[in-house]
Amino acid sequence: MKSVSFSQTPQFTDPRQQRWILLGLLLLVGLYWTLTLREGHGWGGDFSLYIHHAINLLNGFPYGDTGYILNPAVPIVSPQNYPPVFPLLLAPVIFLFGLNLTALKMVIVVCYLSFLVVFTALIKRELPFLYLCAVILVLGFNPYLWNFKDDIRSDIPFLLFVYVALYLIYRLPPDKRQGRGAVAPAVLTGLFFYLAYGTRTAGIVLPACLVGLDLLQRRKITLFTLLAELVFALGIIGQKLFFPSTDYAAQYTFDPAANLRHIIPYVKATSVLWDNGYNDGVLLVLSLVALASAATAVWLRLRSRPTILELFAFAYALVLVVWPVSQGIRFLIPIVPLFVFYTFYGLRQWGRWLPEKWSAGLFWGVTAVILLSYGAKYTTLPFGVLPSGVEQPESTALFEFVKEQTAETAVIIFRKPRVLALYTGRASAIYNPDGSEAEQWAFWREIGATYAIVGRWDEPYWQEFISRHPADFQLVYTNADFRVYHIKAFLNSREQRAEKNGRVPMPLNHNTPTQKNP
Repeated sequence: MKSVSFSQTPQFTDPRQQRWILLGLLLLVGLYWTLTLREGHGWGGDFSLYIHHAINLLNGFPYGDTGYILNPAVPIVSPQNYPPVFPLLLAPVIFLFGLNLTALKMVIVVCYLSFLVVFTALIKRELPFLYLCAVILVLGFNPYLWNFKDDIRSDIPFLLFVYVALYLIYRLPPDKRQGRGAVAPAVLTGLFFYLAYGTRTAGIVLPACLVGLDLLQRRKITLFTLLAELVFALGIIGQKLFFPSTDYAAQYTFDPAANLRHIIPYVKATSVLWDNGYNDGVLLVLSLVALASAATAVWLRLRSRPTILELFAFAYALVLVVWPVSQGIRFLIPIVPLFVFYTFYGLRQWGRWLPEKWSAGLFWGVTAVILLSYGAKYTTLPFGVLPSGVEQPESTALFEFVKEQTAETAVIIFRKPRVLALYTGRASAIYNPDGSEAEQWAFWREIGATYAIVGRWDEPYWQEFISRHPADFQLVYTNADFRVYHIKAFLNSREQRAEKNGRVPMPLNHNTPTQKNP
């Protein structure tokens, strides 16, 4: 059996050619992502809260003054506030271009392309050049990740900050972790620890992994680790002082049995990476090959010399298992690059165990099937304007009605409260689909709810609830997608004055859509 060399990189071309080829691949990915940006945005509410935070930063308003009212019975929807780093990235774009969704999506594209550059530098010594190119192609043109570019969320910026931090640790020689030479790298590493944490709280695993690496390799904490942890701690203190709490603790529930049940779904979720859109048989075989190959790579690396990469993959996976709600492949995004790397690393090792004439066939065969699967999947995906979302005529008509025909003090119950608050400036909260009627009314009374909106995609329970109380709800607006009801029981005095002045309600069935974007 041939010995495994983790630094061996066969030279298929000279270094200058390699650099140009890698640069070309990265530019091709960036060009493809940019040219295929789609107009509009889906109804997922995360983007709206991030944007609202960014607008508040620009205008000098309180960071958490977004109009989103947290329903304590449904805390998993969203914390009251999000961490500040991603809104800080969005703020300059909003300053220059306003609420331009395409410009804001470019933040995601730039962050992903930057991540690919960092990840390429991170693993370039670990794989032969052709394997490295294959990893870039797989990550750069994966349909699921590509689809994420049209969603203004923190996942991709978080990915970038995580892998910069991992790169700084992974490429620092062990003898540089003590003495004055450790100061500058430690400060930079601690900064990116914080940037990851300040983007998504799950970044807390990074400093924990660094401590674990020291204990595993040296049985003591190095100066590099101490300084990095100190800088990270200062970042957290600054965030606590200047920004309101994100309160993710409210979303956590301790349920070991449910946590263990997350493992199998997360393993199955990796198959999304190889989806071809047509043939489940090919998908199953490719998924099993990838899992087996990645498992081989992890086993070999753990036997030889566990690194910060393996520690991070394990620690982050543990966080996913203990988190109360599984979100499939989306929550796996931070370790997807490592999974792809391990897949090709394992294929490389399998090639060493096989007869030489089969090694190249294995690599080219698996790579070809993956890329052909991607090509097939893309034929099933839309490339035009997003078919539903916040810029559709029915959505903008709803926003216009709420802005023009409700008082500024209105409090609205809606399935997407963060989106409504951003586009209308009205306070909004989500209903509780699992609560009793008494609990529902008690919460609405507490917040002074004055309107309720039903979307055509909402749970039947929501419409049934309103139908059971015809005396308490007055239909004041409808279009093809939405119905707005006046909650007559909870009109506050300011709302009553607004109604007397003719601002509410509009005539029934006033459903003329407007093309004006909010």
